[in-house]
Amino acid sequence: SWTARQALLPLRELRDAAAALGHTSGKLDSDGALRRVPLFVRYDRQDVPALALALAMSHLGSGLDDLKVTERELVMNLPGGDQLRIPCDARGQAIVNYPRSLDDFHAVRFSDVIKLESAPAEFRDKCVLVGGWATATGDRRVTPMSTDTPGVFVHAALANSILTGRFLRPLNSPWQTVALMLALGALALAFSILRTGWGLLVSIVLILAATAAAFTLFNGDGILCRVSPMLGGIAVCTILLAVVRIPRRLNRGPRRKHPVASVGNASDTRPTELASTNQSTADSSPHSR
Repeated sequence: SWTARQALLPLRELRDAAAALGHTSGKLDSDGALRRVPLFVRYDRQDVPALALALAMSHLGSGLDDLKVTERELVMNLPGGDQLRIPCDARGQAIVNYPRSLDDFHAVRFSDVIKLESAPAEFRDKCVLVGGWATATGDRRVTPMSTDTPGVFVHAALANSILTGRFLRPLNSPWQTVALMLALGALALAFSILRTGWGLLVSIVLILAATAAAFTLFNGDGILCRVSPMLGGIAVCTILLAVVRIPRRLNRGPRRKHPVASVGNASDTRPTELASTNQSTADSSPHSR
């Protein structure tokens, strides 16, 4: 769970007129990118939902009493009796499923809204987020898609995931461990029964297969796989197996001829030598007479 000691609240007039309040906090990863958003933040003895979650609840007609938090998901009871399950990690963070481009969301300049150049029908029955888009506003975030993303885009992406049910789910660690052990076992078997060149080829095939499987799971079912440990394990195992095997082949040296062949050749020369000796003796006998 997340706890906030201080909060920058909206103006009182906006708080009184709002249907719900939501926080805009996010957890930065080690590379500075924003990939996870806490679904709830504890402040002043109250659980404040994320802005995207509050927007989705208001649009779907659910309230805080309709939410149930479990170990790996947030269950939202909908008015029609259905349930919406939002996956999260052990700390209650949801992974933001970013679209490929900022153009996937329809943006309207606020100046056009004031001038009434945008028809009211353009916003009817839609979720609208108001936020700063210009760089000078200072609300810019680093995301996996861009190093200069407007902050409102993060909340729009998470709200879109909740409303459409397109979530990102991390693959369980046991399955990744099993896949890594199988890949390393296949690699060790290849180096033990094949030549070094074929072993290197098997290593390349395993790396390509792991990358293709991770890409397919991500695009198809929204499953996140940690490819780096598997690719690193295959690369390290390949280097170790190749380094161990090359000196063993060098120590063997060139192949020697079988000793039986040399013995056979020596025995074969004896009759030849004897025959030549006898022939010389036979040839010299008439002359001696």
